[in-house]
This record gives sequence, structure tokens and C-alpha cells, in this order.
Amino acid sequence: MPIENVFQEGPYLSAAFLCERVLEEKDGVKSAMRIVDRIISQVHGKEAPEKMPKLNAPLSLFLSLKTGKKPGKHEIKIGFTRPDGSNAPEQIFRINLEPPDGKGTDMILNLNLGLEQEGTYWFSVYVDELLLTKIPLTLVYLTQSAVKNQDQEVVQ
Repeated sequence: MPIENVFQEGPYLSAAFLCERVLEEKDGVKSAMRIVDRIISQVHGKEAPEKMPKLNAPLSLFLSLKTGKKPGKHEIKIGFTRPDGSNAPEQIFRINLEPPDGKGTDMILNLNLGLEQEGTYWFSVYVDELLLTKIPLTLVYLTQSAVKNQDQEVVQ
């Protein structure tokens, strides 16, 4: 017996991802530039800090929702969980999904994230208090120190 999906009749998630930016043409068509789910922060040199310095990451969160059989007003909540499990304040948006079924709305949230921890960050997307999806963003911190040995540069 199949398990009933709470979103069986909508609203439906058409797209959910992070990217560097979203372009919107005059006709409403959108293009996502450089979809991102992993950032590598590299520091070079003898003085590379052991602890990762804060990284500013200007990204856009793109969500596309389709009405399905659930037209009307809905609440969209975006949660943000850091790698250590701590949460940032949630952002709440109200949308109105119009009929017919295939119509919907796109949301573009321009973010300027100050990332201070290595690991995976999670964006949780809720519709009317129900978890619809999670979007990961993994941050990797690499240090490279260079030492000279007999006129050759060796990266360690």
C-alpha cells in the first residue's frame, strides 16, 4: 500500500537550488548562473590560519512552486542550519498560488551569507509548516603552505 504524500495535490516543487545569480528577461524567463552546492575556500602561504576565516558568499536561493490542486495563500518558511547544528532566524514569506494547476510562482532570495564553519549548511524549505525539501551547501576549507627546498617550491 503506497504511503500518502502530504504534497500529493500540491503545491509542487519544480526547482530548489543555490546559484550565484538569477537573470530574469523581459518576458519573465529566468536563467540560473553557476548552480552551487559546494564552496572551496583556499588560503595559501606560511601564515595560513588553522581556523577558517569568515567567508562572505553572495548567493541566490531559487525556488519554483506550482499550484497543483492547492490554489490560494500559502506560507513559505526558509530555515538555515549551520554545520554545528545551530539555526539562524527563519525567514517567512507569504505567496498566493493561482489556478490553473500548472501555474505557480518563482522566488529568488538574494543572500549574503557570512560562513564561519567548515561543513554542510542546510536550507530547509517549508510550505504551510510542512517540510518540502532541504538544500545543502558544503563549505570546505583548505590551507596550503609553501616551503622552498633547493630552489624548488614544494606545496605541502
